[in-house]
Amino acid sequence: MKKSVLLVFIILLMPILIVKADGDIKCNSGEIFDISSCNENCNFQCTGIESDEVTFSYNDKNVDYLKLDSDKKTIKITDRNIEFDPSFEYGIINIRNGSKTGIIKIKNKAYVKEEKTTTTTTTSDPNIKTITVLFDPNNGNDAIEKTCKIASGNDTCSVTMPKLDDDEFNGWGTAKTCTNGNSGSIRVEKDTTYYACYNNTNESDNDNLYIESLEILDNDTLDKIKFGNFSRKKKEYEFKVLYEVENLKINATYSEDIEVEITGNENLSVGENEVIIKLTKDSETIEYKLLVTRLEEGETINSVHYLKSLVIGGYESQFKFDKDIFIYNLRVDKDINKLEITAKTLDEDDEYEIKNNSDLVNGSKVEIIVTGEEDETTIYTINIIKDENDNMMIYLIIGGIVLLIIVLIILIITKKNKIKKNKIEPQVLTDEKKDIDILDI
Repeated sequence: MKKSVLLVFIILLMPILIVKADGDIKCNSGEIFDISSCNENCNFQCTGIESDEVTFSYNDKNVDYLKLDSDKKTIKITDRNIEFDPSFEYGIINIRNGSKTGIIKIKNKAYVKEEKTTTTTTTSDPNIKTITVLFDPNNGNDAIEKTCKIASGNDTCSVTMPKLDDDEFNGWGTAKTCTNGNSGSIRVEKDTTYYACYNNTNESDNDNLYIESLEILDNDTLDKIKFGNFSRKKKEYEFKVLYEVENLKINATYSEDIEVEITGNENLSVGENEVIIKLTKDSETIEYKLLVTRLEEGETINSVHYLKSLVIGGYESQFKFDKDIFIYNLRVDKDINKLEITAKTLDEDDEYEIKNNSDLVNGSKVEIIVTGEEDETTIYTINIIKDENDNMMIYLIIGGIVLLIIVLIILIITKKNKIKKNKIEPQVLTDEKKDIDILDI
């Protein structure tokens, strides 16, 4: 009986042990590695390597420019001048460690993309009308033009509205000064101009009284001061400067008939300062406010490089982005292999890179790496949660319970048969030998 119960538990544990078994070697989640963009120490972080006996090959030939570090998790590049078959955009290095295998994709510096040219011919159709829609965010500056065509019998066509990343942007409208507008797509029937609507616009704003562009410098060194993205409709900016910055130089462009007065930009105090840029025209005035914090001597400006926005297509309602939160958990459908990510950096000089966003499984970590001018990086991580493993565990548990019931039924039947076989049958006495006297009563 004890052996049977032990056998049952071993059978039940076998599927779980199979699920927990280690997989193959994975290095940098299969992303293409560009050696020319890495720092002095070029390496791959890997999982699944168990011993020092690791071999690397390319096109079935062993390579000697990769080596395994003593931690059995880091593969280092010893020669950065690697070239592959020039017909391939990247080279695939095969890794073998015992029965385990993996790959590393390295960008091929010798690869030249073949450019193909095609010739197309067009004919004019008098029954087709082209409609032009102009999206004008700043009164003629950086206008965006979109067109659509109306065939005979159709009165309107659809145009997708562009997105703006300005903090105060609130859709597109047909009035030059508007607070609310449309977003997404629109139906148009004739040439139309749409203007950017801003939350902080009011009826008293003079549409011809604004700063066209703004630059802020350290007055002594003429180094640029980062203060965020400028928008003519955004009237307030908040930023920090080092202790060494005592005076600000304000370079602003505006219409010639506008008078400008700047106050508070000299002899900055340690702590909070308020710089006002006042514009006047025809007795009307507007003000742009700069809230400047001059740091204590020895203090440094936080080197965190932020994303301003992060949108994941199809998960807008589930995924809420906050620039100060760097780790997110996202539950996705089991058949999702890649996220549709749209991002914007807070500082226009920063760049971002998306890594590990392919072949997603439960536990994958998608990284958005924001890099500053001096190569400081900030990483936003999205942990992927898929239900497929949870379903697998449920199936295993249900299967185990069914298996346990079957085994118990077999044990009960076996025990009953054994009892029946060993049962003692009653003896019947006979008088064949005639040695027993039968008494009549």
